[in-house]
Amino acid sequence: MKNIIPAVYKAIELVEILAASPNGMSRNELAEKLGISKTTTYRIINSLCMHKWIEKSNAGYGMYQLSSGLLPIVMTLHDEMLELDTARKVIQNIADEHHIACKISIRYGLEQYVFARAEPPGPFITTGKEGYGFTIAEGTSGACLLYGEKPSDRELIYNECNASQEVREEFEEYFRQIKKRGFCLRPKHSDWPISAMSAPIYDSNNKIVASLTFILPQGSYDEGILGTKLIGFAKQCIKES
Repeated sequence: MKNIIPAVYKAIELVEILAASPNGMSRNELAEKLGISKTTTYRIINSLCMHKWIEKSNAGYGMYQLSSGLLPIVMTLHDEMLELDTARKVIQNIADEHHIACKISIRYGLEQYVFARAEPPGPFITTGKEGYGFTIAEGTSGACLLYGEKPSDRELIYNECNASQEVREEFEEYFRQIKKRGFCLRPKHSDWPISAMSAPIYDSNNKIVASLTFILPQGSYDEGILGTKLIGFAKQCIKES
């Protein structure tokens, strides 16, 4: 991977490993998981302990676990997560009352994940399972999540994701659509007979925190009318929080 600081990357990876290990892990176990030396692991552990991000565990000698020092960081995201939880009601209403399949996507690093989904009654189920993740450099949802990035940062993300020239050009077109209309449209999908229309979801600080996507059978919609509805529902996702 390019354009990263290896020690910082491994420190973050260590935190993620401990987050998935409720009983904690030893320094040797962490070194093995991270694929680095015990000495480097020891230095990362000491650095994280100094900031109270991790601490020694009571589970056994030499074991480490996450610490309360992470709480101030986590709590800054608490309101955002509550905000997105209320958005579940919005998309369920979209599915029930307007008979539109839809999903909310969030970004995590170079990937995007389906945070919530709602399907109208019937066999048309295409939004993907909740928690499903794939590259950020894909689809209208990914374009909305990257819309707030600087062009130079987008280029770095494209490189990290090994995005083809076709994808880069497609995303640049999506960005132009979002700037002009507030949403972007993918009229055809290579694998399924569907269209996708997405809009960014902004928080109270005008920061993009998620994207809202409508998934529709090809040619079954009025683009202008549906785009206006999409933007309105995206705003509701934060108004109701």
